[in-house]
Amino acid sequence: MAVNNVTAGITASAIIAGGPQNSKETGKAGLGSAAKTGAGASVQDHVEITPQARQLSGLQDKIKAAPEIDTAKVNEIKTAIGNGSYQIDGQAIAARMSEFEANISALLG
Repeated sequence: MAVNNVTAGITASAIIAGGPQNSKETGKAGLGSAAKTGAGASVQDHVEITPQARQLSGLQDKIKAAPEIDTAKVNEIKTAIGNGSYQIDGQAIAARMSEFEANISALLG
């Protein structure tokens, strides 16, 4: 359903001043208190970004800047796993997991 001419019959001065409040005054539905701004008053929108939102935005930027998947490396590992030559270094994995946890803790403060 399309809504056209929403402001038909309402003048700009009626909108700014709050205009008529009921259908008896205009023959149309009034604007109500939500549209009132008062004569000469200016309305300004205000948006406040939370620290968490800033942090998420920063993380999104880091993800976008991260390199794409190295398909050559993936294929190399697949081949090594397939032929049994892939060696797992438990010490290196534990060190990287610890580093990852430290980074997460630092980000979350």
